[in-house]
Amino acid sequence: MEKTVTIALIFLIAVLVLSLFSNYPPAYSQPIAGEPLTTLFNNIKSARARYASSEGDEGTIGFRVLGEESVDGEPAWKSEWELTAKGSEPVHAIVWVSKSTGMVVQAEMGGEVQRGEFAELMTAPLLALWNVWFISQAEAYTPERIAEYGVSPYGRLSSTTELMSIGPTTLWVYKISWEGFPTAPEHLRNRWDFWYAPTSFGMLLVRVRVETLDGSKWFITELLSVELTKPQQLPRVVVKAGIDKTRLQPGEQAVVTVEYANQGSAVGLANITLAVDGEVKKKWFIAPKPGETGTLTHSLSFTKEGNYTVRVGNETFLVVVSAAKPKPAKFEVSELAVNPSSPKPGERVEISVRVTNTGGEAGSYEVVLKVDGQPVDTKSVRLEPGASTKVTFSYTPRGGGTYEINVNGLRGTLTVTEEEKVEKPEERVEAGIPWLLIAAVAAAVVIAVVVVVLLKQKSRKPSP
Repeated sequence: MEKTVTIALIFLIAVLVLSLFSNYPPAYSQPIAGEPLTTLFNNIKSARARYASSEGDEGTIGFRVLGEESVDGEPAWKSEWELTAKGSEPVHAIVWVSKSTGMVVQAEMGGEVQRGEFAELMTAPLLALWNVWFISQAEAYTPERIAEYGVSPYGRLSSTTELMSIGPTTLWVYKISWEGFPTAPEHLRNRWDFWYAPTSFGMLLVRVRVETLDGSKWFITELLSVELTKPQQLPRVVVKAGIDKTRLQPGEQAVVTVEYANQGSAVGLANITLAVDGEVKKKWFIAPKPGETGTLTHSLSFTKEGNYTVRVGNETFLVVVSAAKPKPAKFEVSELAVNPSSPKPGERVEISVRVTNTGGEAGSYEVVLKVDGQPVDTKSVRLEPGASTKVTFSYTPRGGGTYEINVNGLRGTLTVTEEEKVEKPEERVEAGIPWLLIAAVAAAVVIAVVVVVLLKQKSRKPSP
């Protein structure tokens, strides 16, 4: 039991260290068995982490799943745990965890084997220590909480991504950092790094470091090695930005819209900044779940005339503010193309033009395709001032000849050539003597004669 007492003391020190940070939730309030262990062993074959603090606490803790065994008829994971702590002897334990309940059903430590409640008591400090330094920290820095830091005016939040090798496994990792301002409220007056790998079973903690702004108090946890039961599932956050107006009167509003969707299989993160001429006007930090979609909006207005560069994420828009009344939308059609220009009957033809708004306002315009003077198809486009787009029609000629193409005054032709029919020469059958037919007829005649003779002979026989 001496090693159990040692682990308990280390656990208490860890709790005291974390209590130094007022913004950190009580890690020891989290469950240490049940669902967390079931999730752990279902998804991770082995893991090893390092922890340290400004109070001199330092060590490593890790486990590996050895396989499956039955304990009193109950299927269980058999796992090996190892703890090394500064100033203490290494601790080894074999722990059997029920596959159905996630509870410890048997434990072996220092040559002593316990089952049931005694096994839970023996391993509780060990599992609690793993929980303090690893599980609860991932739960404390959820994407939702990180998103709150992202919009906070009391500090700076930054994020990057990196492909990292962690032991034998290579993972895609989000690296998020926060630095609070000296004038921030006490619970935000610190700095931290939080790195995690998104997975289908949640956030896999890679590194957490929290410290006061003066660096006098700190703690760190980092993953040294990990093996997953299946490949990492990744998020895929797609962001598309737009603005409803790019030419404004002074004081007129324009609405910026950001649409996002997570098309991946794990929780994602996206840090989106809206800036005007380099000055940040709005920040969004989103953490969409797999399949989640959403829309963000923000209104902008400008009091002075001039040209403004609006940047939303990776997209840039030029906004022109002028008191002069803009010229109305005006459209020009150019670059008529017919492909192929000499199709065969029934072959599809693509007919395209380029439409440009050369006016000063946004507007809509109808593009009409006519063939031999008859409307065939119509498409409508809406363009901002100075914008252009390609409009494409499909047309299938049915017969041969020349067709006149007209798209809003642009004219062209397409010529359909029918394939010439090549007559095949008639096959000549050489006349010959049909010997087979003659032989068949002769045989039939012979058979008929024989039948007639037999009938006559039969009719001449006297009656009895």
